[in-house]
Amino acid sequence: MIARLQHRWHLSKRKSCDLLKEIFGLSPTPGGLVGATRRLAAKLAAEHKALQGEVRHCDVLHSDETGW
Repeated sequence: MIARLQHRWHLSKRKSCDLLKEIFGLSPTPGGLVGATRRLAAKLAAEHKALQGEVRHCDVLHSDETGW
């Protein structure tokens, strides 16, 4: 959820902390969010690498780069 707030909805770490406090009564710090994001990235690293390999070896690849 933290990653989604920051990367999908473009909330700052501070605003993400405020939202988590207001809705769930949690008290994370911006530094805590950085650590959580790094741990998430480490857990997903192998899957990310596998997806990169698949994309690099596709015969055809379609990318939709429209902003909307």
